[in-house]
Amino acid sequence: MPRSLIFAALLIAAPVHAGEDQADIDMAVQRGADERMTPDNTALIYVDYTSGLDNLMNTMPTDVYKNNIAAFAKFNPLFELPTAVLGTENEYYGTILPEITENVTKNVRRFPRHTSSGFTAEMDAWLKEEGITNILIGGISIDNCV
Repeated sequence: MPRSLIFAALLIAAPVHAGEDQADIDMAVQRGADERMTPDNTALIYVDYTSGLDNLMNTMPTDVYKNNIAAFAKFNPLFELPTAVLGTENEYYGTILPEITENVTKNVRRFPRHTSSGFTAEMDAWLKEEGITNILIGGISIDNCV
């Protein structure tokens, strides 16, 4: 089965659009759900999957949590989409989890997190350069990291 058909079969989601000014935002809202996520217009973003934050996860059994991370990480080699890994590795945050480092290997760009928002001017430029209008994002926690 072609890569784009697999992608379409697995992903049904409303797009999230990046824009730095009101004209970009208006265009994204107008385009809205009419634009389908495809391998040509979508990027994967993995946020804060670090060992230092790993111990904060307590809303599901550890094996389910780890399985979910590994499953999402396997989207990268399966679809080979432009991919960003956000996270800071240091004494507090630890290192990027092995589920990510072992699986997320295709067309990857690393963006360190120095602010609460990972959406920096550098990331915005990367998304525009890649022609990305949709983002499939996941992180170690939805309430804070994502």
